[in-house]
Amino acid sequence: MRIVFMGTGPFAVPSFQAIYEKMQDQVVLCVTKPQPAVTGKGKVPPNPVLDWATTVGLPIYQPSSINLPEAVERLSDSKADLHVVCDYGQILSGEALTTSRFGGINLHGSLLPRHRGAAPVQWSVLRGDLRSGVSVIHMSPRLDAGPILTTRETDLLPGENAGELEKRLAALGVSATLEAIDQLRAVQDPLEADRLGSPQDSSLSTNARRLAKQDGQLDFRYSSSVLDRLVRGLQPWPGAYGELIVEEGKTLRLAILKAIPIKLDVEKLSSQEMGLLLWGDNLKNLLDHSTEGGTSASTLCKLGIVCRDGLLGVETLQPAGKRAMTATEFLMGYQRHPKMVFQQPSESNRLLKQLEG
Repeated sequence: MRIVFMGTGPFAVPSFQAIYEKMQDQVVLCVTKPQPAVTGKGKVPPNPVLDWATTVGLPIYQPSSINLPEAVERLSDSKADLHVVCDYGQILSGEALTTSRFGGINLHGSLLPRHRGAAPVQWSVLRGDLRSGVSVIHMSPRLDAGPILTTRETDLLPGENAGELEKRLAALGVSATLEAIDQLRAVQDPLEADRLGSPQDSSLSTNARRLAKQDGQLDFRYSSSVLDRLVRGLQPWPGAYGELIVEEGKTLRLAILKAIPIKLDVEKLSSQEMGLLLWGDNLKNLLDHSTEGGTSASTLCKLGIVCRDGLLGVETLQPAGKRAMTATEFLMGYQRHPKMVFQQPSESNRLLKQLEG
């Protein structure tokens, strides 16, 4: 079984490494995205698959598009039996898939057909799913639509963010990917392999589109639970942020890294301004009337932001240009300001609208 790896991001590395350790002499090529230009801060964007493949000495190929004629020719020259694809960032055409005897399998970070697309793990958190998992499909030219060969499932943990969930799912994907390869090795005949797996019900599919920086703009006219999912779903990238008015004419971009949703008595909120930052006695007076969290919320929350149905209790945050810090550390430098409030965005955040819809 001659194998070609295709991947770029960190989600692929545990499975690629396990396959390589088990059948090292059968892995003939690693295809990954080309390195983009250096960013404005002089940093080269990470490519974990490239780093790993370089370390173990695999031949590496980095086409601008895997579907270009010269790329398809390179794949044909590899005489592969199977393409193993994960977190690659490009969709293979039918022609590219047919360059290997058994086509390709893809390790995907969701329980398909839910969350087809580029950001399945993030959307699992954003949508508030109670369970997530991984699926290995026998690939077709349609996005994430091939028959499912294997799956692994897991519960989402309380307060888990997308980065934490992705690491757990990447580990789950190892056994699922190895099992799928074994299924294909057992049948030998490509025509028989095409009949493996369970077809997906496309009517149940959801779109896990690629996320953008502007998706992270916080708007405190939304509920605490929706804002909490935004914060967790966008960690570690692109991140949730808002513009804090520190004093007249002075704003500070503040990224919220970790928070908890706290629901409050609506009557107690009526006099509070959406986006207002609260701490000390002002915060304690509101938390004493919380309908969720109770003593725990009152004891642990040191910094809160007023939202539609309560507070977003901030645990960790990062001012622009500075290191991440706890709420207590932030207040040591900024509590001298009597009133700080987040600006309302000039444009509506389409992601927040989706999450509340």
